[in-house]
Amino acid sequence: CYSFLKRHAPLLSHWPALFVQQALNEPDASAAHVWAESAAKEENVPIVRCMNNTSEEAGELVSTFQWTPSCVSLSPAGVLMAVGTEQGSLHLYHTHTNQEEKSLISSCDGISGCVFLDDCVLWTTSYDGQVEAWDVNSGCRTAHLNAHSNSITGCDVSPDRKHFATVSLDFTLKVWSSKKGMQEASLVNPSPLNCVTFDPEGSLLAVGCWDGAVRMWDWIKQENCMTLSGHYCSVRSVSFSPSSSLSLLCSGALDGEIRLWSVPGSSCVWRSHAHCGPTEVLHFLCDGESLLSAGRD
Repeated sequence: CYSFLKRHAPLLSHWPALFVQQALNEPDASAAHVWAESAAKEENVPIVRCMNNTSEEAGELVSTFQWTPSCVSLSPAGVLMAVGTEQGSLHLYHTHTNQEEKSLISSCDGISGCVFLDDCVLWTTSYDGQVEAWDVNSGCRTAHLNAHSNSITGCDVSPDRKHFATVSLDFTLKVWSSKKGMQEASLVNPSPLNCVTFDPEGSLLAVGCWDGAVRMWDWIKQENCMTLSGHYCSVRSVSFSPSSSLSLLCSGALDGEIRLWSVPGSSCVWRSHAHCGPTEVLHFLCDGESLLSAGRD
């Protein structure tokens, strides 16, 4: 049961009373699950039985952050997870061991977003308009940019990871070179911006705006090529389908509504009031066959 203890140590060190329950959640054929079945019956331990339990091993990441987490990003290889906080601390976790590898302190006024450019380089954005690059191996800051004059509310990396986009409450959308950190495009939007995403080809950017619009920008030509209207309040999240043949874009709003758009047709093809609060995260899964949404509810 060494593997079980290693994977669940962060949780059980805080709440040892969950030992039997966590063992029962293991795959049915595992030694931990067999032991938990016996212990639950003999000791009359209260348990919750999962009817759709998978055959995969699970683990937990338990951390007592000193400040409120504000963003999270997973490295391309899935080995490291970065968590930024509202007070400017940055925490790096190894996903295989669930242990914290490094804790870094930014000079900014709180980290608003973070994204891995590769497995060794992480970029962070801040509430005071700064962008910082970090070498995750050494823990050193390698670049610093005074990118915007107001809070940076969203960021994304292009599919080829050669460019990095940021949006801000200062009405601007900017594109940066990932390697050199040089600004390659600066576009002025009609209203403040909340979120941004690259299309699968990397030539278009979709942004969610305070005025309820989703605007498409060709950042190479530096022109607005499309405006999708329909939301009744601020757009908080946007995501392109990874399949370029489908050409679908999803957007989520402050009122919890989600809309699916056909980009070639510039039209809404589906909508749903999915959340009771803001729709903060949208992400296509399984090559675009499924959609993940997360809200403040």
